[in-house]
Amino acid sequence: MVKNKRRIIHFNELGKLPLLGEGRYGKVYKLDKKTCVKVNEDPGVNKKEVELFRKHKNCSLFPKYYGCGQNYIVMEIIYGESLRNYLDRGAKLNEIVIEQLVNMFAVGIKAGLDLNPNIRHVILSFREYARLVDIEDIIKFSSAKPFMLMNGLNKYSQKEVFLEYINNNHNWLLAHWEVEL
Repeated sequence: MVKNKRRIIHFNELGKLPLLGEGRYGKVYKLDKKTCVKVNEDPGVNKKEVELFRKHKNCSLFPKYYGCGQNYIVMEIIYGESLRNYLDRGAKLNEIVIEQLVNMFAVGIKAGLDLNPNIRHVILSFREYARLVDIEDIIKFSSAKPFMLMNGLNKYSQKEVFLEYINNNHNWLLAHWEVEL
């Protein structure tokens, strides 16, 4: 799919492709129903992210990696809604959403990852577990305790709901985080 790994893609070359998201270092555009391209302004950031995709290629939490160039990555589109958007629209955590989050952490633990995702990078999916986008931030901010997730949930007054459910149904996760209620 990606033939010239040295090629640089400029934002203005992307023309009328639908913009899926925008972050600190770049933008993500939809290529087709299954794939997107993340274009980074900084090739150094792109290189680090490509290394992480290659290192964690078997982790089903992250989008599938298809190829790259000097400042772009072609990857799978993760369909769903970010946890931040879900909470922004006034929705509250419920058993289904919390179970997706618990299962996300279980998959991460099995893969040897200490997940500490920002709520904007957690995608509530149609799977049994939430998926994660922006692999570089998730790995860079990894921690034995998910303080970024907790801070995000706290902003929406959902931290206590989450922790109470975990305490009652999945206290193994609290033990993993070494958190007491």
